[in-house]
Amino acid sequence: MYEADIIKISNAYGDILYDYHNVYSTQAAIALRDYKVKVNWAIRDQATLQLLIGGRKSKSCNICNSVSHSTEFCPQTRIATPMYGRPRQMMDGKELCNNFNSKRGCHRTTCQFLHTCNQCRLNSHGATACPHNTQKFVPSTATRNINATSKSAPDKIKQI
Repeated sequence: MYEADIIKISNAYGDILYDYHNVYSTQAAIALRDYKVKVNWAIRDQATLQLLIGGRKSKSCNICNSVSHSTEFCPQTRIATPMYGRPRQMMDGKELCNNFNSKRGCHRTTCQFLHTCNQCRLNSHGATACPHNTQKFVPSTATRNINATSKSAPDKIKQI
């Protein structure tokens, strides 16, 4: 039971478990030494735990904000990689539409993803039309055509 508590504390608050274990085991040793009382390690010391975690924010998933799992184990990241290998971006636990943020835009009649700019997080425009987007990129196929005429252009992505 004590091990299960330590694991729960570790998952929720991180490194505080070491402090809790030190305080709890010290109190148990003092009780045994001074009063000959054996402490039941299955009972959580709520007062000590609250003293140590007071004011701390519990760990939560950066993708969906759940406290039941860490970011590495988020069920929302187990979705297959999107077409064209573009990175998936999340906002408030929901995935942003990569098509909406592309030059082509999203043409789905019912899209399950958020139509929000991945640069400034406004829903009035996509990333290609964002006034905050100072870097516009030309796809690699277009830059290869540029490379045929100019040797100074990079061969993968050209920044305009």
